[in-house]
Amino acid sequence: MEDRVWAREMALYNKWQNETLFGVCAGIGTADYMEKGAPEGPFEPSVQVWPDFQSLRGARERFDRMLVDLTETKPPAWLSEPVPLTSEGFGPGRSFPRQYLMMQLFNHGTHHRSQVTAELHKMGLAYGNTDIPFNPHSLF
Repeated sequence: MEDRVWAREMALYNKWQNETLFGVCAGIGTADYMEKGAPEGPFEPSVQVWPDFQSLRGARERFDRMLVDLTETKPPAWLSEPVPLTSEGFGPGRSFPRQYLMMQLFNHGTHHRSQVTAELHKMGLAYGNTDIPFNPHSLF
């Protein structure tokens, strides 16, 4: 599969899975959440990045659309371009192909979605299919 096709498929899959997840979460009221599945342990309501669920959902939708747009509009060589990074883990001066970093982005998103879907499962809520061939946005 050509790099650009791979990137677009992953961006579309990411968009589909986030739409699904936010759709399920939108149907959970606060009372249901507290009764069925609020995680145990300390909770700091003052530590809030988004003012409300709809703001978070809108930001996620815009970001996912931007990822799809990038994969549709950038030239194929864009994915191979090196991106320099500095990290406490590996220090300064490392470069990675943009496609490698996109792979990390999509993989890490799957990790966080699985954390949320595990909580949904504990609440008895079905999340639906996560298999790539069932993506309704797919070009295949």
